Amino acid sequence: MRGAGSTAASLAAGAFLPRAAAAQSASSEQGPALAANNFWEVAVSADRRHLELSYQGREWLSSLRVGLKAAGDYEWSDGSPLSLEVVRAVRPGEMTIKVRGFRRGEIVVHAQQSKMTVALQDPRTTELKGVAIEVDAVVEGGADPLQCRLDEEFAGIAVQQMASGRAVSRLNDGIFDRFRDQALCVSARNARFAPSASGFHVSAGTLGTAAPICAFKVVEQVYGSRLEYYTPFDKARWPEPPVGWCSFHYYGNVLGENDILRNAEALARDYGDFGLKYVLIDGGWQAHGISGNWTETNASFPHGMKWLAERIRALGLKPAIWLSEFGTDDENFYNAHKEWFLHDAEGNAKLGTWFGTYILDFSNPEVKQYLHEIYRTIAVDWGYDYFKLDGENATRDIWGQNRARAYNPAQDADTAFRDALEIIRQSLDSRPGVFLSACGPVYPTESIGIVQSARLGGDIVSFSPSDPSSAHSEKLSFRSVRTALEGMRRGYYTHNLAWYADPDGVLLRPPLTEEEVRTWFSIAGLTGQLLMLGDNMPALSAARRDIARKVMPPLSDIRPTDLYPQSLTPNVWALHIERSFGTWAVVGLFNWDCEANEVADALSSPLQSIFNHDAALLGGSATGPAFWELAENAQKALDENRRLEALPHKPAGLELLPVPAYLAPLATRHIVLNFAKAGLDADSEYLLFDFWKQKYVGRLWGEYAVSLPPHACQVLSVRPARGRPQLVGTDRHITMGGVELGDERWDARSKRLSLTVELVANYPTTLTLFKAGSRFIGATSREANLKSEDGLETVTLRLDRPTTASVGAAIQFA
Repeated sequence: MRGAGSTAASLAAGAFLPRAAAAQSASSEQGPALAANNFWEVAVSADRRHLELSYQGREWLSSLRVGLKAAGDYEWSDGSPLSLEVVRAVRPGEMTIKVRGFRRGEIVVHAQQSKMTVALQDPRTTELKGVAIEVDAVVEGGADPLQCRLDEEFAGIAVQQMASGRAVSRLNDGIFDRFRDQALCVSARNARFAPSASGFHVSAGTLGTAAPICAFKVVEQVYGSRLEYYTPFDKARWPEPPVGWCSFHYYGNVLGENDILRNAEALARDYGDFGLKYVLIDGGWQAHGISGNWTETNASFPHGMKWLAERIRALGLKPAIWLSEFGTDDENFYNAHKEWFLHDAEGNAKLGTWFGTYILDFSNPEVKQYLHEIYRTIAVDWGYDYFKLDGENATRDIWGQNRARAYNPAQDADTAFRDALEIIRQSLDSRPGVFLSACGPVYPTESIGIVQSARLGGDIVSFSPSDPSSAHSEKLSFRSVRTALEGMRRGYYTHNLAWYADPDGVLLRPPLTEEEVRTWFSIAGLTGQLLMLGDNMPALSAARRDIARKVMPPLSDIRPTDLYPQSLTPNVWALHIERSFGTWAVVGLFNWDCEANEVADALSSPLQSIFNHDAALLGGSATGPAFWELAENAQKALDENRRLEALPHKPAGLELLPVPAYLAPLATRHIVLNFAKAGLDADSEYLLFDFWKQKYVGRLWGEYAVSLPPHACQVLSVRPARGRPQLVGTDRHITMGGVELGDERWDARSKRLSLTVELVANYPTTLTLFKAGSRFIGATSREANLKSEDGLETVTLRLDRPTTASVGAAIQFA
């Protein structure tokens, strides 16, 4: 930060210091008064040896210096006191500052609007040819900076990037400050970032030239330009993404309190020590339809929702509840409060669908008071800790369409909606720590700043209210994964920055293969989003239940570093992790291709259109399968075409569904992990470890390749080779150290590796160490049972203990 007594010059757009004032500034070295519409400001630090650059009054770069290197070490500009000289602006919107005091030339800082360049001018220009010139500075990215990439030309290309800690990727060129909603982008021939105490350190350089060494540009409204209500997410209040279970993904809207309790008992037993907290009772508990009147239960919940919450809490878990926020199916409630509901121009009040037949006019003060009271009752009196509110943007849209007949037509739909949602949030705050999740049903960005999480996409399971079993196992397919990916392309870039992203549930049950389940949970583990299981948990095999443990809890600080929506889903996903004891990447390689019996996503839209067209022509004779069945299974679509062809009386215009004429055989895809294209150092050597196979892959340079069948994945730990024994992988968590590793230290003198590991009660954890040519002597732990096995290139350690605790392990080499 700028110290007292620093000298400054203001770089303004359209309004500059008069020439006399500039001359006075140069001679007296007193900071000039800031002009209107200021952009950049340059200051000399209190020690007079560094530059500090601020944008619109807030510092972005500190401790800036310039260095030259012809042979040997760099010669830096901070070796002697510096002073500023303001140069008269030649063109509107620009200003140039010369920095004197560096014996190798003048540092020239030139600003134009939001862009600033730094150059070195030396009258002996020939001396700069072939000389390495570098700008070195600390980027002040606020309290929670994030290295990022803003260029959307990379959307869906090569790699999806995430970061934990102050991790860096060689692909990223900026630092994002989520509180300012600004990013500082760096352009240079070579630019390198590294974590620093106050943010990130940047070194940007080129070879000797009169052109700028580098350029800095501030991008404003990084999120605000896309999201009208962007507000920095309150991580201090909500430090962890929720982990839980949701009834909807197996039971749909047909369930009872015994179903909830059976699953809660299994969840407490299998996942209570792994961070799972919430048991979410989704639709199906209310009387008078799926969306009742917010408080009455149906016959399948005879003891009531307060009793059920108490039973869940007694298991050590937290009760969660689903509600249609502003809709109800209760006709009696509507008749008693008609003035509370919206009506169309003909007076019709039946404006909703699954989220409620009747839609509240949430601009009505009496409605707001009612909402405040019932949500407070459910939170405080019933004791629910998590609310999933559905139908948000759907009911807002209906309100907007009928605004002329609303209580307060002077409000626009978003304002009326946010005012009512804020009242609900305030009522939930009557109980500390109540979490509010928005389900739009899709991407309710008008809720940002009020809710703590939001759904990115549609439901991952398809079911029909007339077929209660249709959400169950036999109807599940990999299309559920594709639905989650579609939502992530739309909104994952908001995760942990505006709210916690909710990709809907993550499922374990057949007919998904275990390979497909690992793929789905790998997505969850690498992205760190809200995590909701959704199966009949007691019915699952032990092997499938254990897959979920491998991503629990989600690493709470994972954030996207590509700050824009994606157009495609890449085959390579790279999570860059930084800790005080080291950095590494966890890379997921995925084959998203369709298998033989799967309908490609590209065919879904035309298939839907033709299906609806045929159904309208056939009318009452339409006895074929539901659309979602055809969209998930090519064989069923082909069978439907045969049925249509065999109809004795075909109506004119009947069309066949657009599916392949034959089922293609399974094919593998060759997927390449190019280290440089994944943001890693192209010139470094890396140690690779396969998480799901628990296998050391090897020591590699440049790239790695694997062939995977459709729907399959490989998750790799990619660690820089340090030339001495080191950890390469674990079996506890997919981040292979992000959750379970507290420390890793090497003592070169004693040749001892020391590890600190978080163990879960009665859950053995295996660590794999690379020996780097050393000889393994033995391993000990005072706090845990430890077994070791020495291999050709690696050593494995198996640790366990009866209680959850942090333990140390010492590994001796020779």
